[in-house]
Amino acid sequence: MNTHNWKGVYINPDSKHPLDANPEHSYSSHLAMNTCKYYQIPLEYKVQNYTITPKTHPAFQKLNKSASVSKLNTVDIASLEMVKFGFGLSKGGMHTWLFSKGKVYEVHWDKIGSELYEATAIRVFPWLSGAIVIPYDQASHLAASAKLKCGG
Repeated sequence: MNTHNWKGVYINPDSKHPLDANPEHSYSSHLAMNTCKYYQIPLEYKVQNYTITPKTHPAFQKLNKSASVSKLNTVDIASLEMVKFGFGLSKGGMHTWLFSKGKVYEVHWDKIGSELYEATAIRVFPWLSGAIVIPYDQASHLAASAKLKCGG
């Protein structure tokens, strides 16, 4: 990635209260903010808290019970949705996908015909957290607030 100057972007719709109540999402957020890495992928940007889990949702209380509702961040996600191309990874690379202009494009190898390909808005992508690597020239679309400051 570094030899071609691609930029890593950490994504997470709700870093405190993931919709599936899986602690992996909060933990990967913590690591991304402090190490600027998603597994071994170097990160320069973060786009978080763009689809907040409602306090009334059962998953809200299953994890981080004492944490308040995350503050909605519409600026960073809107800027990511302007990026023309990226390669995405979820669950540390267990699931890979393509990204373009706010949509995740997947191929389902166990399907045929019209079910083979799927396009899903990033705001409702069920794999939740992960990373997207984007060509360096696409990073100019990202909001200044999305720039990562490691350890802070």
